[in-house]
Amino acid sequence: MHVSLLKTSVFSVAILFNSIASADVTTRGHALTSTIWNTNNIHVCWENLNDSTAADRASVQEAVENSWEANSNLNFFGWNECERNSDGIRIEVTDNAELGPHVDGLGTRIRGRQNGMSLNFTYENWGQNCQFSRRWCNEVIAVHEFGHALGFAHEQNRQDTPDTCDEPAQGANGDIDIGRWDLSSVMNYCNPQYNGNGQLSDTDILMVRTFYGPEVQTSVLLDNERYSVYVGSNLTINAAYSIEDIVDSTSWLWSLGDGTSSNSQNSVTHKYTNKGRYNMTVSVSDSEGYSADKSAEVYVYGFEVLLPAINVMML
Repeated sequence: MHVSLLKTSVFSVAILFNSIASADVTTRGHALTSTIWNTNNIHVCWENLNDSTAADRASVQEAVENSWEANSNLNFFGWNECERNSDGIRIEVTDNAELGPHVDGLGTRIRGRQNGMSLNFTYENWGQNCQFSRRWCNEVIAVHEFGHALGFAHEQNRQDTPDTCDEPAQGANGDIDIGRWDLSSVMNYCNPQYNGNGQLSDTDILMVRTFYGPEVQTSVLLDNERYSVYVGSNLTINAAYSIEDIVDSTSWLWSLGDGTSSNSQNSVTHKYTNKGRYNMTVSVSDSEGYSADKSAEVYVYGFEVLLPAINVMML
């Protein structure tokens, strides 16, 4: 959550970043793989459920379902009152002037933790400008905080963050970058739209699909590019439009780097069963004797042993 909202209006936050939006910045997600959930079915509950917050709670649920859930195989269920031993994401509703909305750690580090996520519905002590756009604030803040709850760190924490983004790194860092640095990510404080208006960017969608399905599909094989995928997820590469001067191809050979190969034309779909770095190549020739080769690196990530929960505040 962006603390600038404490000092300026939502409108001012958008104006503040206009110069960044116009800069020539390439448009990756940033995740901590040891905190990725090993299930797509994640229970959500409310610590202090009461009738007066019914509309606010409904807006949060709708925003999460229309963003992270709609673009993956995730299923957030429950959304009821927390019990003593409730698992999953436990949400406290509080108006803390100092901390604001936050999570106590990335991903599974808040699994089953009481008050693991804090949201604000009154905005009397924190983010007073949200009193004039309460539903909108509920939604865009929830999308950002649920990104953290899925194991996604702040985008500006990445090592390839350009100088045009002057927001400091905050909270835990990730250990994997998905795609290129993304100004439009809902996890990026330098996004000219506050929390991306709660709308996932293309890279946000790629990131959530990498870890929580469905299959990650890359439309074009670019020479010397790096692709990331999670163990057990399908990676589809289409080389039809990246092989130049091959009009009537007669021979295709894909070497996928893990000892497997394919003669599939135009595209190949493969599921890596072990984590590691693999060199993928495709060789194409035609009836006139022309040939072309392309290669790329594929980084395959697997679940790690979960680290003990630590109290790292993510805003």
